[in-house]
Amino acid sequence: MNKWWFFLIGLIVVASLWQITQRRQGGDALRFANPISDKLAGSGVTAPGFEGGGTWLNSEPLVLADLVGAEAKEGAPKAVLVDFWTYSCINCQRTIPYLQSWWEKYEDKGLVIVGVHSPEFDFEKDTDNVKAATAKYGVSWPVVQDNEMKIWRAYRNRYWPRKYLVNSEGKIVYDHIGEGGYEETEKRIQELLGVGEMEVTEEPAVGGIGFGMKQTPELYLTERGRVAGDLGKGMDRVELTGEWEVEEDYSEAGKGAGLRLEYKAGEMNLVMSLASSNGSGADSGVRRVKVRIDGGEEKEMTIKANDLYSLWKGEFGKHTLTMEVDEGVRLHAFTFGQ
Repeated sequence: MNKWWFFLIGLIVVASLWQITQRRQGGDALRFANPISDKLAGSGVTAPGFEGGGTWLNSEPLVLADLVGAEAKEGAPKAVLVDFWTYSCINCQRTIPYLQSWWEKYEDKGLVIVGVHSPEFDFEKDTDNVKAATAKYGVSWPVVQDNEMKIWRAYRNRYWPRKYLVNSEGKIVYDHIGEGGYEETEKRIQELLGVGEMEVTEEPAVGGIGFGMKQTPELYLTERGRVAGDLGKGMDRVELTGEWEVEEDYSEAGKGAGLRLEYKAGEMNLVMSLASSNGSGADSGVRRVKVRIDGGEEKEMTIKANDLYSLWKGEFGKHTLTMEVDEGVRLHAFTFGQ
C-alpha cells in the first residue's frame, strides 16, 4: 500500500479521536476551557429562547421574550441566568448549592434562574427521574427538559454545566463553562440587579475537580468509550470481565460481570442505571454492586435509582478498583475528583 494511504488513514484516526475527546463535556480538557473562546456569537448577542423544550418543572412554561427584551411584560426580571445541566453529572451537582444560594438571595430582587436539563444519557430523559433528582438535589427554580437538545443547539453549547447570564435587554452579557467562577458570576448578577453592596457566596479555595492536580479523566463505559480507548487494560482504562453488552449509551452486566480499573484521584463516582422493560428505571429485582479499593474491605451497594453513585473518597493518588456487578446493572461513566 502506498505510504500516502498510511498517512491519510493516520490522519483520519487522529481526527476521530480528537472529536470524541471534544464531546466529553465533563472532561478535564473542556472543564478548564476558556469561556471567551466559546461565546455564542461575541459580546451582547441576543439570547435564544426556550422554544423546542419539553416538560417544565417547578414552574409554568416560561417564554424568554416575556421576561427580557423589548416585549417583556410589566414587572419583568432584571436578569435571567440560563443553566445547562444534566442531573447525573457530578460537575453539575457541585454547582447546585451556589445556584440555590443565588435563587434564595436574588429571586425577589429581579433574578430568574432557568435550568435547561439537556440529558447525556437516555434515562435522564424520563420526567419522573428528573423530578426525583430535582427533589433530591434541592433544585427549586424553573427547569425545562431539553430532551431533543434543541435549546442546547440554539445556544451552541457543548458543555455540562454552563451558565449564560442574560440582561433585561435580552442580551447575553456573560457565560461560564464548568465548575468554579462562582464569585465572579455572582458579582455579574449583582451588577445587573444593582445590588453590589450584598456579600457574595464564598468560593472554596480548592475545588472538587482537581485544580492543579493531574487525575484520571472521565471514562465512558459505552461504545464511545470503546472507540476512545477508555475500555481495556492498563492505567486509566476500564477492564471488563465476565459477560457484558456494550451499547451506545451504557454497558449492561451479564453473568459473572466485573471490572478492574487503575486510576489516580481522591474521589470516584459512577453513573449507574437499571435495565427495565418500560425504560423508566423501575425494576422489581434488587441489584447490587460490590466495590473493593486496593484489595481492602469490600463495600456492597444496592442500586435502586438511575443516578450518579459515590463509590469512594480517600487519599489522592494511584489506586486500584475491582467491582462485581449484578446482571441488569448498566454502567455509563466514571468521574473523578481530588
